[in-house]
Formats: sequence, C-alpha cells, structure tokens
Amino acid sequence: MGQSLAQETTTLEVVIVGTDTPEGAASLSEVGSSDTGRTTMNAQSVSTRTDTTGDATSILKSLPTVQYLNNSAEADDEGENADDVVDFRPLEVSISGAQTDENMFMLNGVSINSTAGAYDPVSSDYGNGISRWDSTQSANNIRGFYGMSSQSQYTPSTFVEEVELFDSNVSAKYGNFQGGVVNYKLRKPDPDATEWRGATTFSYQDNRFANYHIATDDGENPKGRTEPEWQKFDFSVTADGPVTDSIAALVAFSRRYGGADKQMDVQYVVDEDSEYVPFSSISDFYRVSVSKELDEGELNWSTNLTHAVQEWVSNAMYDVGIDVGNVAVQNVLDFDRDLDILGGVHLNSKGLFNYQSVTNESGVDEYKVWTIYRERTRSGTTYVTDSDLFSTWCQNPDGSTSTTYCYEGGAGSKSLDDVTLGGTSELDGDLLWGTFLLGGGFEYTRASRTFSGLDTYTATKTTADAEYETYGGFPGSFVCDTGDDTCTRDVYFSSRLVYDDYDTTVNASKFDLYAQTEQEWRWLKIRAGLRGDYNTYLQNYNVAPRFVSTVTPFDNLSFTFGANRYYSGDYITYAIHDNTGGRTSYSRSYDATTGEVGGWVAGTLTAPYRYGDGDLRTPYNDELTGAVSYDDPFSGGNWRLKYLNRQGRDQFSRSSESTTRNNILSNEGSSSYQSVTLEYTRDWRIQTEYLEKLGVHLAGVWAQRDISNNTYFDESIDDEYIYYGGSTYTKAGFQQVTGNLDIPLRFNLGVTSTWLEGRLRLGLSGDVVFGYTGVRDSGDDADELGIVATYDGADVSTLTDVYEDYDFDTNLSLNATVGYTVAEIEGNPFDIELKVSNLLDDVSNMVSSDDNPWVRGRTIALTGKFTW
Repeated sequence: MGQSLAQETTTLEVVIVGTDTPEGAASLSEVGSSDTGRTTMNAQSVSTRTDTTGDATSILKSLPTVQYLNNSAEADDEGENADDVVDFRPLEVSISGAQTDENMFMLNGVSINSTAGAYDPVSSDYGNGISRWDSTQSANNIRGFYGMSSQSQYTPSTFVEEVELFDSNVSAKYGNFQGGVVNYKLRKPDPDATEWRGATTFSYQDNRFANYHIATDDGENPKGRTEPEWQKFDFSVTADGPVTDSIAALVAFSRRYGGADKQMDVQYVVDEDSEYVPFSSISDFYRVSVSKELDEGELNWSTNLTHAVQEWVSNAMYDVGIDVGNVAVQNVLDFDRDLDILGGVHLNSKGLFNYQSVTNESGVDEYKVWTIYRERTRSGTTYVTDSDLFSTWCQNPDGSTSTTYCYEGGAGSKSLDDVTLGGTSELDGDLLWGTFLLGGGFEYTRASRTFSGLDTYTATKTTADAEYETYGGFPGSFVCDTGDDTCTRDVYFSSRLVYDDYDTTVNASKFDLYAQTEQEWRWLKIRAGLRGDYNTYLQNYNVAPRFVSTVTPFDNLSFTFGANRYYSGDYITYAIHDNTGGRTSYSRSYDATTGEVGGWVAGTLTAPYRYGDGDLRTPYNDELTGAVSYDDPFSGGNWRLKYLNRQGRDQFSRSSESTTRNNILSNEGSSSYQSVTLEYTRDWRIQTEYLEKLGVHLAGVWAQRDISNNTYFDESIDDEYIYYGGSTYTKAGFQQVTGNLDIPLRFNLGVTSTWLEGRLRLGLSGDVVFGYTGVRDSGDDADELGIVATYDGADVSTLTDVYEDYDFDTNLSLNATVGYTVAEIEGNPFDIELKVSNLLDDVSNMVSSDDNPWVRGRTIALTGKFTW
C-alpha cells in the first residue's frame, strides 16, 4: 500500500570524528574509499550525541541509516509507564532495513549478541518491556519471557572510546548479520603508560526534569492517572596505569539505578497506603583488562560483566511482581604480533568464553482473574454480583456499573542460559598492488531454557451469570468443595489452563572462514572477498561474496559500486524456543438446582510450539549499492550521494502449512529495502577570541521497506488482532499490508562547536520527519462497531482492534548538549554537562492510551565529570 509507519535511513561515506575535528562533528572519509558504509565516532562524539539514558546504543540515533522511532501498529500506546523509565536494556534499532535483532553488536571486536535474541515468541512484548503485561493483563503475556535484549552487555556510554557502524559494503571480515555491524571500542590499558589516569562521573534525574503531556485521542485522562514519578542516578569510575615496566591494567565500574512509584489501578486502592507501589532497577557494569608487552607482540586479557536486575511490580494486578535479571560475562584473550614474512604480516588471535543468564522469578505458579462485580440483564430483570469477599485488597470502584476484574498470582519461574567457547585468528598485510585479509574462527554454544509451569484461571462464572442462564432460578450462591481456593459463594473459575514445565537444551557449533583483497591500479580500486559459514544446527554451507569497485576519475570525485551478501547468524535463537508452550485445558460446571460446583474435567491437550523443521536454508540479504563522493572546492565541504537496495531471501517465517497451535518454521519470508541519502559535512577552524571550531553535518534521506512478517515467530498464538481494510490480521501479519519501520522522507542536522580555548562545548542535533500517511489504532474494537472479525475461521471480534489511515504531521525533534570545564584541580579538569532531549517539547505524533495517558516531552540531564 506504500504506507509508512516509522523512519528508516541510510548513511554515506566513512564518517570519522577524531581529535582534530570539532567535538561530535562528522567528517567524511577520503574520496576513493571502499568503506562507504563505515561510520566512526570518538569519545567526545559519544558524549555529545548520546541521549539522557546513559546507553551507548543511543548514539546510533543520530546516524541516518539507523531507525529507532516507530509510529506503527507496534507503537499503538506510546504513553510512558514508570517501567519504561527504569528499563536499562540497550535500545533496539533497525539498521539498513533489517529486523532489530539482525545486527551484530561487538565489544572490542568480539560479539555481545544475545544467543536467545530480543523477543519471545509466546508473548506480544516485542521488546517493548514488561509494562506491556500491565497494559493488557493478558494471560498470554504472563507466560512470556521478559528482559530479553539483542545485546548481552549493557554498555554504558561513559566507557566508550569509539563507536564503529558498518551499514553497507561490509568487509568479508564480518558475518552473522543481515542489518549492520556495531563495534563499541573500550579503552585498553597501555603497557607504555608511565602513570595512572582515570575519571569519575555522576548524574541525577527525576520526573521533575521531564515535561509530560496527555496524548490520548480525546486529550482526556478518564482514569485520573498521575504523571510518572521516578528518579535515576548514574555513577561510574575508571582507572588505568602501569603495574610493572611491561604490564598495565584497567579497572572500571558503572552503576545505573532507577526507582519509581506506580499508581495502582483504582480497584486495588482500598486505603491511603495502597494507592502507589514502589519498585526499582539496577544495572551494573564491571570491566577488568590487563595488557602485557611481549618480545614478539602484545597480550591482552579482558573481562566485561553486566549484572542487571529489575524488581518489577504491577500496578494493574495485586501483589504481582517479577524479578527480571540479566548476568552476562565476556572473557577475551587477545594476542597481537607482527610476522616477518611476505614482506610483513600482522597476526591477531582471540580466545573467548562468554556466559549469559536471563531470569524471570515471580515465586508463584498460579495466575487468577477474579470477577467481583458483574451485571447481566434478561427480560427486563438485572442480576448483579457484587462480592465483598475480596474487599481487603480489591473492590468495585464507587458508582461503577462495569464488570470489575481483580488480578492476582504470579508468572512462575523462567530462565535462559548459554555458554559460548570460541576463537578467531586473522592475518593481514600487503599483497601486489594493495592488501590482503585472511581469517577464520569457531564457536561452540550450549544454551538452555527452563520454565516451572503455570496454572492460569481466567474464565469465571458469577452468581449474576447463573441467574441469567437459569432465568432467575438459581438458588443464590455456589457450593464449593472444602479447601478449593478457586471457588467462592459468589464466583468460581469455570475453566483452567495448565502450561507444561519444560527444560530445553541445545548444543551447536559454528565455523567461518574469510578471505579478501583490495587492489588499486591508478584510478580503479577493487575490493573482493568471500566468506564461508557453517553451523551444526542448520547444517548449511553458506558462501557470501563481497565486492566493491571504486572509480576515481579526479582527485576530488569518485564513484563506488558494491554487490554483497549477508547471512543471518540467528540459528540458536530458533532452536532454544523450540518445543515450548504445551498446555492442557480443563473445565467444570455447576448444578443449576443446588449451586454445587463440579470437579475439573480435562479437555484439549495442545502440543508444544514447534519452530524447528528439517531442510531449512539460512536467511540472507543481497545488497546492491552505488555512491558518489565529492570534495567540493567551492564550499570546502564534502558531499556523498548513496543508493542502497537490499532484498531479503529465505527469511524465517511461519510456514503456510502451520496450524493454529503448530507453528512450523519455514523459509517463506522475504523483505525489501531501498534508500537514497544525500549528505554534506563541513568543518571550520575559526581562530577568534571566543569561537575556535565549528562543524556542520547535514543529511537528507528517502527510504521505503516491505517485509513479509514482522517477526519470524508468528503471532497467531496471541490473543490480539487487527481489523483493517476489510481483513483481520495478527499484529505480526499486519506488517505485510503496511510495511514497518519506514518513514519516507527525513532530514538530519548536526552542529557542534568549541569555545573559550576548549572550555565550552556546544552541540545541537535534530531530525525532521516530513508528513506522511500511516496507520494507527482508531481506539474502537470490532465488536463495538458491529464488525465480525474472523481469523482462521474463528470469530475474534471481541479480541480485535480496528485500525484506520492516519496523516502524521511533519515533526522536528532537537537535542542540545552544553559542556563546560568549571574548574581545574592541580591541572585535572572538572566538567559539567547539560543534555536536553526534545528541546522543542514536541509530542505531536505521539498517541497514548487511557491506561498510560502521559507522554514525555523535553527532558534534562545533568552530569559532572572529574578527570585525573
């Protein structure tokens, strides 16, 4: 349909921000480079361009190939819950049109991708955070897995020395991705250092630093929700220096803490003390690194550890909480050596040991949804159930005549664990008229997923129902078995679902080899490479060609053409979710004469979900690129014009032969992405009394994307549907009609400057998203409008939201950073940095729900840093 729901962009030539350029400015690479898809930003850029969250991934939002906004069906409620504020998981981004879990994230060249992936197929969380469960109270979401992220390490921005992004024309050195490659470079200790150095930072925020707005369709707040109340602080310290003449060490620690008070739903407010419930989150990051200078090279050992815990509690359910934990350890032994062969060759070898554990602990294996108030009318007679049996923790709001539900229980216990052992080795050097690169590696992974099992009680029968069904002939109350806590005189549970426990373990190995050469003859440069991959789960041999040619007819003008293939590396993700989700249904009834409730009778036995199947091919993206690089002699700036075309083949998707409960993984999915980017950059060295450096970076982007399924795990197992244009879709299948993560036209702005001999640093970045036609939730349900919505032959009208066309306005978002050195203590600077996100306080394209009516506008963060 050509409708676009969120923005996608692309980048141009190598962007290098070094110490000789303005802080945070962008500088394009030399004309004639093969790396037209590489972008780098140094530590000062990271400081200037990251947002107020402290997440290193947020710097990617300032780059034009990276999409993070989403005004689509997935974002039908952009209202902020306190959960969202203290969720310290890294930002999920799409790069060059790929899924958000199809990128390769690395720390110092070693993968930190999460083995289990970012999403759980048995819930509709889609990475939006556990607050999704609060907004739906869906039993389907209660058994989902929360706290998942595409990155195992939660890298704090304060420790990042440089960020590399490869979004196209990626070297054969990199594999196991379909989107982009992101490498966070953290400082390594220097064996030549003669003294210790370090830095300490501290920042604080609370809800008083943010502007909130009501963004419901009608601008009202019918449930009387108060603004989110929260507080956050970040602290970090790092130090490195010599231990002996040939050994140096580095130690670093970062803590991000967030606490919040959540306003309980009105039925749980039985006294003053029950109106709000507190909870908190902590994300700790530890780093230890030791380098030793050897006679024939350098040896480095490093350990990075993330320990994050979110003590989540619900505001829509009584005494329901989940401790969401993530522990990830990365150990790397790195050896560098120059070899005196073939005219000089450099060798780099790495050994690695990684461990990750994601846990959800609730301590309770039952989930109940009680109906305490209900009205039923038949033949002019109204029957009412108004139970006082739950009054100590839940009651019907004064004056309410709507059905009132009270939720209690827990979600059981779940865990995802994986251990990875591996190694890589690489040679590079000069060859003929250029260079060569040769390398390979292996990994062994053991991953497991466990679940304690769960009983859910969600369907009730009240005395009002019984009176309605018997035309008033019911004796007035139910008779329950002694000790049955699922039955009372006013209401009992008539159906029950028992979800099986499971313990799934997967073992798999992966091997890869790559070779590449870059040769240059006068005005022609060619980079050609091959990458081969094999893993024991899919048992496919994949060969990915990488080719880039560059013609430079003049010193200030070059034309670059590329053709590349990128294979997915998510093979473990599907294996670990396989064979989960089996359940058995039970039902029971009552005697209409006596009111006696009968025993449970077993019903349907549903087999576990199946995501594995034989003869699967590895998904891949084929890429064609064209770029023009031009050094403008008139303005002194650099221009880059780039076209990118990607076609996703053999994408994992739910097979067309699947049934409602038997999801078979297939290669029937596909995707398509095109973009055109025009970029300009210019730096000035201005020797005035006040201003010293000024940098400008501009980019205009057009993009479009289509994808056959929003998630490789189809959502037909979910209990939410969308009706649009006369058809009914799952939320995943809806993306086939609308496309996603793709706003047609966008403009990026970046301005940086240095003043007062470097003591004052100013930065301004912004996005202009031009108006477009998209689709969003109308706020109505199908059954309310009399629409009969069917899916797979079943009537799902009561579970279906109606979507409509919507014209999104042009939107300008500006972010500002001010840094100032306020003092020097014995030559060591103390800096204050002020960050302002959404400077113009614009929330015009956001829409929220009655449950979460508040959206955040302008936000301020203040940071102090002492360097020594």
